[in-house]
Amino acid sequence: MPIWKKWSKFTKENVLKLPIERGTYELADKNKEIIDRGGSDSEVSGVRGRLLSRLRLNNNPDARYFRVVDAPLVRSGIGMEATLNKRHVKRYGEKPKDTKRAPHKYDIS
Repeated sequence: MPIWKKWSKFTKENVLKLPIERGTYELADKNKEIIDRGGSDSEVSGVRGRLLSRLRLNNNPDARYFRVVDAPLVRSGIGMEATLNKRHVKRYGEKPKDTKRAPHKYDIS
């Protein structure tokens, strides 16, 4: 199950436009196929910090696009990530190729 937001080009300039908030992100390749999903519950750097780290370390060299959903106060970004990954596995049989965290570990659905 994807995040229902418009894709943005995965550039430092676009990531810096994000507010520092908890949430979940998706990265996609040139065909807009999801290749990674992650979350952050950090009050210090949030999802913006996670995405800037991905750019700096070049963890996802195929990533061309990203989209983000903020975590509501009652849910965590990591919990949302797990829930979306669980739905992704159910639909496609596996998690996005660059996603490291197990889909069930933090699931709060």
